[in-house]
Amino acid sequence: MKVVIGNHLAQHRELSLTTIGLATHILSVPEGTPVDIRSLAERFPEGRDRIASALRELEDRMRSLTPHPPAPAAPFL
Repeated sequence: MKVVIGNHLAQHRELSLTTIGLATHILSVPEGTPVDIRSLAERFPEGRDRIASALRELEDRMRSLTPHPPAPAAPFL
C-alpha cells in the first residue's frame, strides 16, 4: 500500500518532530495495526513516556480541529 504524506503534516509548525513522525507512522500502517503506547514502545526506541506525550499532542491537535456540534436549541415553553 502506498501512502502519500501531505506537506500540511510533514511541515506542520505547531507539532513536534516526534509527533509528526508518529502521525506519519500511524498513517502508513495497515488498518487494524496496533498503534497503542505499548505496541509503539516495542517498535521504536523513544520509550513509553515520549510516545505517550506525542500521542497526547496529536490527540489534542485533532480535537482542536474537530468541529463541535452545535448545542441543542432550548425548547420553547
